[in-house]
Amino acid sequence: MEQSAILPAGAAASFVWQVSNTGGQSEPVEISVSGDLPAQLSPSSFVLNTGESQEIRVEVGLPDSAAPAAEYRLDVVAHSGEEPSIWAAATLNLTVQQCGLLLSAPSDVPPLVPGAPTVLQLILTNTGNASDAFNLTVENPANWTVDMPTEAVQIQEQDSTFVDLTIRVPENATPGESHSLRVIGRSAACPAVAQSLERRLVVQGSRLFLPLIGR
Repeated sequence: MEQSAILPAGAAASFVWQVSNTGGQSEPVEISVSGDLPAQLSPSSFVLNTGESQEIRVEVGLPDSAAPAAEYRLDVVAHSGEEPSIWAAATLNLTVQQCGLLLSAPSDVPPLVPGAPTVLQLILTNTGNASDAFNLTVENPANWTVDMPTEAVQIQEQDSTFVDLTIRVPENATPGESHSLRVIGRSAACPAVAQSLERRLVVQGSRLFLPLIGR
């Protein structure tokens, strides 16, 4: 029996198996675990009567320094305390989560109309090997209103989603006024993984004009 999981570096988790006595007599059972990582086992020994089952739990943690996409293996063996030839085995395969984010948006943003909303659509792509949540923040020097998701955006591995930012400039904004809007996306599983983009926002210019009159 095999179990697999993807965990962030430094994370810990527990995994459960069930040992059953399918023989015709009571068996003292010994459990052992070995492999690439230290693990805690509970219980490590018990007695199973005919037809009985017992859950065993293995607790294991990844090192903080584990490299992204690194793989670890643990082998769990249950054997009879009276007859070593009677045994059963299971394998646990752990992979370190590799976080990645690609943040994109249209390169050109239409001029912003004072007092009216303008939508900037972002595309967030999870380029990692596991589902992840991404938090978005903006740096907005002009203090213009920017409405955006307040909760982390959950994205499955190798998948993308659209997120709308709604920008509003004051009605008294100066025509031609411009500012840079910086959007930052950050992985919840791997906070050091982040990406940002900047777009120049320009207030729509005046529609009034003076005709050129020749003399």
